[in-house]
Amino acid sequence: MSDYSRTTRSLSLHQIPTEVMDAINDHAERFNLGWLMDDQTVCVETISDRKKKKKVMGIKVPSHVISHVLLSSTWLIYAASGDGSEPSVMTVPLVEATVENYATSPEYKMLYKKMPDNGFWVNGKFTGIVGGGNTFSDRSSIFIGLGEERAAEEFGRALEEAIQRTRR
Repeated sequence: MSDYSRTTRSLSLHQIPTEVMDAINDHAERFNLGWLMDDQTVCVETISDRKKKKKVMGIKVPSHVISHVLLSSTWLIYAASGDGSEPSVMTVPLVEATVENYATSPEYKMLYKKMPDNGFWVNGKFTGIVGGGNTFSDRSSIFIGLGEERAAEEFGRALEEAIQRTRR
């Protein structure tokens, strides 16, 4: 059983909460990225509720996380907030990213009984990673948790296809 109960839904750009769009725009300005979205932008919102309280190294892990993932033709934008905190934003150019569906990953096969989940590992040179300064960080990985709804499946396919298009 997963540590989280997740639900994912599709959103239009206009449905993204103002505080999330403000955080994304501030991030783009801080890192001098320009306008990140285009008419091809696909958006999902995932609400993740931790089933049990947890601490890691004495720090409470958020029990309620809302994430917004936006996929344009050139960028992956990830904004998340836990337990009512301000959204944190990370971005990666698709040309710099690789993705792996957790359900088909070696980790999933080894850990399924202990850590079942749904989503994607994204590896790349992210902006917004702690220590990243005003340049792209060294390669890092993040897990983007998704629910099992149709919107999550469609987003996953769109993400994999967008990455593949940058390789042509």
